[in-house]
Amino acid sequence: MLTPTGLRLFIAAEVPDAVRSEAAGLRARWEQRLPGARWTKPEGIHLTLKFLGGTEEARLPAVIGVLTAHFVLPDRARVAIKTGAAGMLDGLGKVAAAHLTGADAGFLARHRTIS
Repeated sequence: MLTPTGLRLFIAAEVPDAVRSEAAGLRARWEQRLPGARWTKPEGIHLTLKFLGGTEEARLPAVIGVLTAHFVLPDRARVAIKTGAAGMLDGLGKVAAAHLTGADAGFLARHRTIS
């Protein structure tokens, strides 16, 4: 997506189908309580590792280079994490999120690299 400052980028990891199914179940229970809410489709659910925001398109190769060198895991690699407290990510009450706990040391080290 283009923004006035370039591309709107974020770094994300896919989640297992079981997580998507669980999220769909939560959505079904909460839709009645929050009738005006907009919901992400289960196939769009992901784990955002870092929000980069508006990024100049010319910087995209450097971003890809850092990710490739320091963060890309082997295909189908698994990282164990647990969800902690849930809450709102933004101050507007529009983006719900679950905070993560219990990630392994290697995952945390890679996350610090992109931060």
